Amino acid sequence: MRPIDYNTVLIFINSQPLPLEMPTLGRKSHINVGVVNNQITITNSGNQHMIINENHWNLVMNRIEVVLDIEKEMTSRYAHGHSNYNWNQSPHRIFSPYVPAIVRFVFEHN
Repeated sequence: MRPIDYNTVLIFINSQPLPLEMPTLGRKSHINVGVVNNQITITNSGNQHMIINENHWNLVMNRIEVVLDIEKEMTSRYAHGHSNYNWNQSPHRIFSPYVPAIVRFVFEHN
């Protein structure tokens, strides 16, 4: 997995039938992804919603760059926690790990 440009993802999402459902990073649940006002929206299985703006997206892309390749699809690398491998500077403890799931989905379907 490698970083991908925010606008590229917006174009991809807009080209898909909506709602766009995809697995989470751990593949144990699903999220619905869309675009509203040129920003990525995510709804999780708990029906919680969040807008991921370009700044949030870019922070996660920077994180993807520094995480070891074998760890890029591990949710804990993008979430808050007590271990050294957790990312306590994550912009959002729940929704940031969904961003790499979107990246993976785009690469798998593009």
